[in-house]
Amino acid sequence: MQSSDIRATQDSVLFESLKQDPFVSSILKKISQHEQPLGIRRQFLGTAVRLTKNMSPKLIEMVQHCKKQLDINIETELYVFAAPQYNAMCIKPENGRLMIAFTSSILKDFSLPELQFVLGHEFGHYKFGHHDIPVSYIMKAKPDPRLVLTLFTWSRYAEISADRAGALCCGDFEATANAMFKLSAGISNDLVRFHLEDFISQVEDMKTAMEKDIRQRMHRDWFSTHPFSPLRVQALQKAFESVLLESEGISKAQLEIDIEPFMNVMQQSYLDSQTDVAELMRRVLFAGSFKVALATGTFNQKEQHVFEKLLGEGRYGEQLDQARILSDLDERIEDLNQHGTLVQKSQVLRDLALIAVADNKVTKKERHALRDIGQALQIPVDIIEVVIQRRPMLD
Repeated sequence: MQSSDIRATQDSVLFESLKQDPFVSSILKKISQHEQPLGIRRQFLGTAVRLTKNMSPKLIEMVQHCKKQLDINIETELYVFAAPQYNAMCIKPENGRLMIAFTSSILKDFSLPELQFVLGHEFGHYKFGHHDIPVSYIMKAKPDPRLVLTLFTWSRYAEISADRAGALCCGDFEATANAMFKLSAGISNDLVRFHLEDFISQVEDMKTAMEKDIRQRMHRDWFSTHPFSPLRVQALQKAFESVLLESEGISKAQLEIDIEPFMNVMQQSYLDSQTDVAELMRRVLFAGSFKVALATGTFNQKEQHVFEKLLGEGRYGEQLDQARILSDLDERIEDLNQHGTLVQKSQVLRDLALIAVADNKVTKKERHALRDIGQALQIPVDIIEVVIQRRPMLD
């Protein structure tokens, strides 16, 4: 698999969408017209220490390893500056020279494999051109709320891509997870030891807390540029189980579907999102629910309950023209095929499977209905089968 293939699908899709957005493109045009030398290298040379092969041969060796793994060919300089925080940064190239800077604390307290993950992560931002969309600069121009949400959602997926680059360079899940823990906790000593299962268990408690305070979730989570660390570790764990890092692992397409529940913790569900694509997804879910439920002849009470749990109380009624709704399904699917991603379409199929499993059994006819919808949505057969064979649960 090529190094470019490790990039998260939603990172690529949202990246291209943002670059084509009129507001964003106008900002990028202004930047290109008035761009001045950043002068950051001059600042680093005056306030930090440039690390050479004589000073840190192991670190320079790691640089060469990461560049080879990620197919990167650019002159690179490393710097270290005194700071108590664990941090590293990749600076947009100046005059064909890429700069990566570390705090002194991270070089002192991280093991070599952990540093290799951090270094690969920073190279990942360069590899995938993440500097081309400067979120903080665009935010100063006061974009509309929908664009703001898209910017921050993209930024979180960009971090997933960079994490995968770090994982490819490191090749050791335990080291990557340890690095994420240290970055989150800010400590590295025997008093507190990393425990993977306990760290990830924070996610369930986090979900519970979010449900109790949806308003805080809207303001804090949807406008966060980085996924929560336990979520990133879960996403990395999945990446190590995939063909990206394991020759016999799950497919890239399946990986992207598997990480969506983690990412959705921090973003608005399509069921209540106000975006155009979310509306297309809901329209397919609405009509598709009738195709699945009526495959067995009737839309029973348990299926109605799940239907209303997904789409809202009172959405089902005997007065609905079921024949007309079914006749609209193909057109609704065609609209979603034009504007939705594979992951988004797979989310809809996943929720349609909830209708099928509402009475704790999935009939042969319901399976056929789900397969028909999945194929019409142009979802690969292997993913359709995974969605159908799982026993999805309502949140």
